[in-house]
Amino acid sequence: MTIDDLKNVRRQKLRVEALQERIERLRSRMEYTQRQLGECGRSDPTRDRLAEYVAELDALERELTGELISLEKKLFVVDAELSNLPVLDGTILELRYSKAMKWKDIANITNYSIRHCKRIGGALFKDSLCKE
Repeated sequence: MTIDDLKNVRRQKLRVEALQERIERLRSRMEYTQRQLGECGRSDPTRDRLAEYVAELDALERELTGELISLEKKLFVVDAELSNLPVLDGTILELRYSKAMKWKDIANITNYSIRHCKRIGGALFKDSLCKE
């Protein structure tokens, strides 16, 4: 496992969240369009727009499913590697690289100094578990 693996997990989580937000916005637009369709009668432009939304929603949900499967596989590997570390070391790595937290915030969570947290992270890199 490398630092890049942890960063890739973070990026994948962000992609999943972005897809989920896009899907929610699209569903909201679809609901609005359906209400318009009910108010306006059965106009073709509104039906066409609704059909486009349905097609886009289907594509996004398929993409989201693929991203979720890929993320689960990556998380399984990363979690297995982190579980081989002492709890504090794994926590520091996860907070720093998977969750992109600042050293100051990690120090507050772990009740260690920033310098000590960086030292723990640095020691793990030297042990060749994680190399940048």
